[in-house]
Amino acid sequence: MAFNDCILSARDQGALTPDEADELIARYEAHVRSIQAETRSMGGPLPPPTPDQLKEAKARLAGDIAAVAEQKEWIAQRNAEVIDGLRATAEGYSFKGGPDVLRAMLGVLENKNNVLLGRPSVVTRADALIGEAHGKMEQMLWEFRRKFWSGKRRGALREENLIDEAFAKSTGDSAAKDYLTAWRAVADGLVDRFNALGGSIRPMDDLSPFGGYFPQPREDARILARMGEDRWVEFIKPLLGVQYMRDPLTQQALSPERLDEALRVIYWRKVTDGGLERAPTMQVFGKGALANQRQDHRFLIFKDGDAWRAYDAAMGSNGAYAAMMHHVDGLAKDVAALDVLGPNPAAVVEWMRQFVDQEAARALAGQPSLYRGTPGNSRIGRVDSGSGGIKRLWDQVRGGSVVDNMAVADCFQALRNFLMADQLASTAITAAFTDPFQQANARRFAGVPMMRYIAEAVGQIFSEGSKRDVTRAGVIYQDAMDHLVGDVRKMGLTTGAVSEASKYLPDRILTWTGLTPFTRVERRAAAHAIMFHAADRAGQTISEIRASGTDGLRFAQWLQGFGIGEAEWDRLRAVGGLNHGAAGDMLRPIDVFNAAAASGDDSLRELGLRYSEAVHAFQEEATPEGTNRIRAAAKLGTPSGSVIGELIRSSTMYMSFGANILLSLQNAIMHESRAGRRGWAYMLAAISTLTVGGAVLTQMRALVKGQDPMPVNSPEFWLEAFVRGGGGGVWGDYLSADMSRGPATVLAKIPGPAINFGADVLGLVDPRKAFTFSDEQPNRAKTAADFGRKYVPAQNMWWLKPVTQRLLWDQLQAMADPEAYRNWRRREKKLRDDTGQGVWWGPGDIAPRRAPDFSTSWRG
Repeated sequence: MAFNDCILSARDQGALTPDEADELIARYEAHVRSIQAETRSMGGPLPPPTPDQLKEAKARLAGDIAAVAEQKEWIAQRNAEVIDGLRATAEGYSFKGGPDVLRAMLGVLENKNNVLLGRPSVVTRADALIGEAHGKMEQMLWEFRRKFWSGKRRGALREENLIDEAFAKSTGDSAAKDYLTAWRAVADGLVDRFNALGGSIRPMDDLSPFGGYFPQPREDARILARMGEDRWVEFIKPLLGVQYMRDPLTQQALSPERLDEALRVIYWRKVTDGGLERAPTMQVFGKGALANQRQDHRFLIFKDGDAWRAYDAAMGSNGAYAAMMHHVDGLAKDVAALDVLGPNPAAVVEWMRQFVDQEAARALAGQPSLYRGTPGNSRIGRVDSGSGGIKRLWDQVRGGSVVDNMAVADCFQALRNFLMADQLASTAITAAFTDPFQQANARRFAGVPMMRYIAEAVGQIFSEGSKRDVTRAGVIYQDAMDHLVGDVRKMGLTTGAVSEASKYLPDRILTWTGLTPFTRVERRAAAHAIMFHAADRAGQTISEIRASGTDGLRFAQWLQGFGIGEAEWDRLRAVGGLNHGAAGDMLRPIDVFNAAAASGDDSLRELGLRYSEAVHAFQEEATPEGTNRIRAAAKLGTPSGSVIGELIRSSTMYMSFGANILLSLQNAIMHESRAGRRGWAYMLAAISTLTVGGAVLTQMRALVKGQDPMPVNSPEFWLEAFVRGGGGGVWGDYLSADMSRGPATVLAKIPGPAINFGADVLGLVDPRKAFTFSDEQPNRAKTAADFGRKYVPAQNMWWLKPVTQRLLWDQLQAMADPEAYRNWRRREKKLRDDTGQGVWWGPGDIAPRRAPDFSTSWRG
């Protein structure tokens, strides 16, 4: 009986599923064609298969089946180990004195916001791996850093040389060659780790003419969809180095028929994100285990640098740097997922969700359970355990929410980017007067001294060496991550391209106003602080650190929150820190990685990764930028591009900072109470610290608006200070900007900036008047001036706003509104009557009337 008939018979008898039978037949036929191609003459037709060739094809298939069976056995064993570890984590993690399986499972995905789970998480492990990669490529990242004013990357010519060197064309640029070598070493190291964890990425040793792998250009599925399948296949074929490519089924040389078939499979995978498969492929191109999902990235190999550039130009000209960094980031995140969750993370995440549901059901039934609290009954036969948050967090970690309508999602994203550029143009002042107080709270909780903060921050501003020190230590270089949001090159005016290009405006304005540079100074200073403090504590054991006082207890707790106990700390501190002269030593993750590599000790490398996780998590607490957990919660699982999804995204647009603060504070209070300290005292100290920052900010805001300082002995002042600084952050700043106009104005802003923008656009034409044909028409010139004051970008930058407000918008409003001066003076009188504040540079004034009167800071 022929082989295919045997397989079909086994399928009909139930020994194989239809999918398994189809996969075996497809793989067998691919082997037959590959063997036939090996024996045919150049350009000739495929000869009929001989019995020996059919026998060889069966032998190769048998080898494939054996390899797959062996891999499945290993995967099953590894998954069992992972699940046992997750059970142990749930049993060992407590919240307020008892187990909390839901918090524990969420912590496995992201151990931030002061969760201190005591083990690696997917997000923090990815941070550690990316930080290690950046440390090893620091010279390259510094060379290609972005320019302050334009945002363009330096080294454009060297980037072109990188491409040529990658395809074995000598350019004489030794630096470009060195950068390529460093990048390949990093990428190959991640590939080795990926494969060691059960992955299956093709080694590229057979690319000897090129010296190694180079990533394909970044693509946009919308561009591919517009090209169409046939056009894309015909376009890319001449650009490929087919002699270096391998059949995805057999890993043998590609026949022309198999090349065409494979390219069409790849096209539909890219366009539909795996939603449509054109041929059975044993999951090589499928969406099964993560361990099997990276082969297609190494299938397409371009024949030379010019071919790579041609494809990159067709895909939007993202450039080599973006492709290289995107490849490293993606590999690091995949390695982290495999490391923490095993070869099939999505399946394990589903197990985690069901595990929480089961424990919640036990709690509801009054049985012993790891679930904290009492779960709700959302409907008959359904326990509401909150486990849906696990799925939402995983989706966010792996790439964000589902898209309902791409065109609508792109338009609203572009609008949000525009509004961020306009409404956050003065946020640098908020950060300058509140971030240091949050840094103090984070350092207090982790037991890291604040005394060197000023010196660390100044060094990060003015010292190039200090800036680069942090990246060399193995901490993420944030500028290198901007290839994901900030590199805008050549784009056509398509909806998707406009959405991407719109990111450029907020990126530049937040840089020009100082917010982005200041935030990075704060984060680097935090990393410096914890690494210096770790070296300062290196002469002590964990027990001795605990015995040294409250700060010691907190620092030991922080280390143990990332799986660094007594034995682990002893091994880490034995590595030794890098001497920085009078500043002392700095215990760096990169030194631990290097020591592990020199000794071949993989367990020491694991400790280095855990220590790096502790450093990166501390950065986030000291200067929050937004965790995946907060982002996932803000979206509530709604798809972007849908009505409800966009409404929610508008209302939660600036809430990330405040939500991060509150969640971290909640967890910090729990840990303080659990350690026998007064959690409420820590909470009051933390909120008070932030409110003091808000108080300073409130006075600065008054001065910038041309008003005298507010009286500090009034309840209204401290309410505004609390909203601005006490965890409110940008959202509090957004709400309290119109606090003086009354609660109705503040409540009207809750739907969010995007919805309010729509209302303001409608206000320009006032459709109610248009359809009633009333003789009483609105003052459209005044409305237009108000609209421009609120939404014209760039003019709201804090260092430009006083000039544009007084010399431009006030003058336009005065020309448009005869009542303008009367209304302004009425407001000044109300301000003086309510708070005692005067106005030193009022609306409509070309120049200041006088200097600010600071005596209004205290009202008698």
